[in-house]
Amino acid sequence: MNIKFITELMLKAGLFAFVVVLLYQIIIKYILKLKQQDSTKVRIYKNLFLFYVAMLFYVTLYRDGINIEKIFNTNVNTVNLVPLINTFRMLPIDSGVFLYNMIGNILWFVPLGLALNSLYGKRLKESMVIVVISTFGIEILQFIFNQGITDIDDIIFNVIGGFIGYIIYNIVKKNR
Repeated sequence: MNIKFITELMLKAGLFAFVVVLLYQIIIKYILKLKQQDSTKVRIYKNLFLFYVAMLFYVTLYRDGINIEKIFNTNVNTVNLVPLINTFRMLPIDSGVFLYNMIGNILWFVPLGLALNSLYGKRLKESMVIVVISTFGIEILQFIFNQGITDIDDIIFNVIGGFIGYIIYNIVKKNR
């Protein structure tokens, strides 16, 4: 993974997420004419959370575009069910891929742990169940849409990230 690829991916994902949030606001406010009961601060946080979810969706499922031929080409799908072996094999070969795979997968799910705790008041067990279901769902969709590798390591690192986000919120809340 090079810096140019990651930068372009983040810019595209950010633009995609911005459009999703904008469309959401237009639908809520002008089409459905729903009155939002939340404070401005909570609405901002919820929009940031929606922005995050849209970016996560883009990066994990749409980064290479959706190609119908690729979806139905089952010979390309790669599944790794052996925990951590392939990730640590990458370290001496390509430390950038290793870091992106491990650190990137952890960091992508920190906001989910934060949001589940802060915005929705979920307890640790509920939050972790939601994180596991979310990351498992992403891996299944990656397999179906033939995007990337369906990898048990991603699930492990994503859950660690969700847990870290949950803990960070509790530490910040306790120190206020």
